[in-house]
Amino acid sequence: MRDDVKKLLEELLSLHTHKLGLINRLLLNEADLRHHIDSENPENIHKIIEQDNDIIASVDLTDFTISETTRVLCGILGITPDRFDSFLMETSRDIHAELAGIMENTFMAISTLREERGRSFEQMKEVSRSTGRKIEEIESMFRIDIKT
Repeated sequence: MRDDVKKLLEELLSLHTHKLGLINRLLLNEADLRHHIDSENPENIHKIIEQDNDIIASVDLTDFTISETTRVLCGILGITPDRFDSFLMETSRDIHAELAGIMENTFMAISTLREERGRSFEQMKEVSRSTGRKIEEIESMFRIDIKT
């Protein structure tokens, strides 16, 4: 295998590993988020959401770099992007297997994150409803006409 191709394939593996790490950080933040929702700590909820936005921006940048690296590799190899997977399977089974494993783990982590985000959203809706009920109770206390 040519050195430039090998280097780009290693970079591609590194990028996919980095993306998986970012998704795992989002999963950890999600657990923290649920804890702060339970304790009704809006400052920490806001901090976590800001961190998540930064992480998501990093995921987007990593995805862009993965696409560009793949495009460059395909150009060097003289293949179209839709042939890239089969090319790897034919020429570099080890790299293909490693890349496929990382991508499968990333897919599973994203699926888990989607489920966790759904739970967090429902939890926030419940806290919001509960807060609304508390506000109504307080408002009704102010409407009580105390006769002395």
